[in-house]
Amino acid sequence: MLQQIGEELSLADVIDNDTFPQEEIRQLLEEFLSIDGISVAFATKIIHKKRPNLIPIIDKQHVMEIYGFPLNNANNAQEVVKWIKHIGKDIRNNRGRLEQLKNIAEEEVRDVYPGLNISFSLIRLFDIILWQHQ
Repeated sequence: MLQQIGEELSLADVIDNDTFPQEEIRQLLEEFLSIDGISVAFATKIIHKKRPNLIPIIDKQHVMEIYGFPLNNANNAQEVVKWIKHIGKDIRNNRGRLEQLKNIAEEEVRDVYPGLNISFSLIRLFDIILWQHQ
């Protein structure tokens, strides 16, 4: 199922158009969430590793503290897809500033660790900023 979700897709680029693989993401999340003991946070962490530019890491504590309202029925894949889209819109709306921060962070890493080529996805950078906000 993961193969149906393009590796090159970026959430900020596809969030408002027909290339956002909403149904494929929902189905993949349903597969993970149907397994006993698998939470939304765990499922999105795994999928994020495979599609780091498309799938943010989501947990209900994070959603509640940052956005001010709960992730109702956290095991509902369709609701999780809505949150992914919501986060995608926030990333898109703040893309210019996130790109600046991405460049600064990557330059800092290169200065401290010469030869280490590290790159942050906008999703990962946004996630780090949100966790720092808590």
